[in-house]
Amino acid sequence: MINFKYPIIVVFFASILLLLGCAPQKYKNVSNEEQYRALLGTEFKSKVELLGLGVTFDANYNQDVDYVFIMTKPGISGPEVVFKEKLPKGVNLKLVGVLESGRLFNNRLFYVLKFIDNELFDEYTVIVKVFNDINNPNKGLGEDEFELIRNEAKEGSKGVGDN
Repeated sequence: MINFKYPIIVVFFASILLLLGCAPQKYKNVSNEEQYRALLGTEFKSKVELLGLGVTFDANYNQDVDYVFIMTKPGISGPEVVFKEKLPKGVNLKLVGVLESGRLFNNRLFYVLKFIDNELFDEYTVIVKVFNDINNPNKGLGEDEFELIRNEAKEGSKGVGDN
């Protein structure tokens, strides 16, 4: 007779780990880590129309925005999206921080951005997902969407939330 007790326990714990990796979570600030500090202060210009999506990570989908994600059309939809706003081509953005998702199997980087020419979304943390190598000429952002316009990052630059 086969003892099914141990395989069931293993499957149970594996399922828990997978579910933990799927749950929305706020991101960890890694701006002061050496490999990211030199990126701070880099400026970009959008080459296409983008979207700003205010997203909540609350399990009950309240209307409190945790982050504004900058992305290309069509963006995302669902109960976690609190608002969606079109951003025109030519918007100037400054990289002011670097966040990490910190997930077990799907660790991703996000840049924290501030709009240079206006105060759009100033009350929120604005982020864009880094899809490429941060050492490429466009600092990890898509070359079809963003153009590097200035890289004046200085050694010892401070990250988001630092004094």
